[in-house]
Amino acid sequence: MAKKIKILQIAPRFPFPADDGGKVGIANIFLQYAKNTDKTTLLFLSGKEFSEDELSNYKKIASIIKLSFEPKYTPIKFLKSTFSNEPIYVAKHINNRLIHTILELIEEIEFDVVHIDHTYLAPIGIAIREHTKKPFGIRIHNIESNIWKRYAQNYSKYHPLKYYLTRQYKLLKKKEMEFIERADINFAITQKELEEIQQFKPNTKVIVASAGVNPDEWIIDDTIERNATEAVLATTYKWIHNIDAVGWLVMDVMPYVKAAVSDAVLSLIGKSPPEWIRNYSNHGINVIGYVPKIQPYLNRAGLYVAPLFVGAGIRIKILEAMAMGLPVVATSISAEGINASELDGLFIADDEKKFAELMIYLMKNPEFSKKSGQNARKFVIKNFSWEANVKLMIDEFEKLINQEFTPIVK
Repeated sequence: MAKKIKILQIAPRFPFPADDGGKVGIANIFLQYAKNTDKTTLLFLSGKEFSEDELSNYKKIASIIKLSFEPKYTPIKFLKSTFSNEPIYVAKHINNRLIHTILELIEEIEFDVVHIDHTYLAPIGIAIREHTKKPFGIRIHNIESNIWKRYAQNYSKYHPLKYYLTRQYKLLKKKEMEFIERADINFAITQKELEEIQQFKPNTKVIVASAGVNPDEWIIDDTIERNATEAVLATTYKWIHNIDAVGWLVMDVMPYVKAAVSDAVLSLIGKSPPEWIRNYSNHGINVIGYVPKIQPYLNRAGLYVAPLFVGAGIRIKILEAMAMGLPVVATSISAEGINASELDGLFIADDEKKFAELMIYLMKNPEFSKKSGQNARKFVIKNFSWEANVKLMIDEFEKLINQEFTPIVK
């Protein structure tokens, strides 16, 4: 049996509490590494939005290092980006001072391989490899340039932002693919993104290691009666595209639903929702806000909804809702990477009337909805496991360090 390895995981932020999809992914990878490697060190860059108590708790299971670096968009960065060939999204997160600081820090860290969360942090992995001759891999949580492309597509042909966003998308796509090509191993989150990478860089080493759930964390309480006419959505309001999607759901979809199901309720979970949403409380909108655990709210609802029109990667919140036995109504972009059908409890609609019709049908047919939820749980438990996917990653890292590793020079 191969000797257990030592992993240095570099992430953009501290992932606990794991209360949004991005943090859930980083958190579960970290926990599986801590459980299944000889040593795991998590180095995270952002000093915001975490508690020292949380940090102390997780230091009991692995080494954790905080580096206070706050990436920001500034007017000067935007101005420079209009003339530069460096995409602003990379320039926001990476600079020479940050890399120099990290190279000094790692002198005190024992590791065999570097795990990089998110492609835009790849320059850190490249610099560490050049400095230490140790391999690095990228966890591609999504292809970020695809988000910029979809964002640009939302603007009319002559809108000033159309040109800017399109140019940034192209620059970022080129840079992302260069980073991916230079990594020793890449872990894509979906088959679709793997195929896209291979289309641009056919000789790149990339495998699919998807997202998942931990079944023991998502247990259905059958003693609680579900409210068939309650739909629930858990999201983060930090991202403008999530806010836009919630606005579409509240203002364009729910009027159709309320007209057909008078007691229909849409419960919205998430920290710091915009105040305007509360103006719709008389229209069946129940703003719950932040909760430490979403399981009780999923357990009492009849269905989960997941609208999104700009995004990439995979929606972990959908997997968690399905694991809790909820049928899910989602837009095509929101459901990307989850190869489930209506037989598996995943229903797709991209216009407001069709989306509303699916919600109405599930609300009016609770037995069908319940059966769909049961199928959803079976599908997710069978196909999406953090334990299995992180094991794939560890296995690939072991292959790298157990051979005579020669750094890629590109």
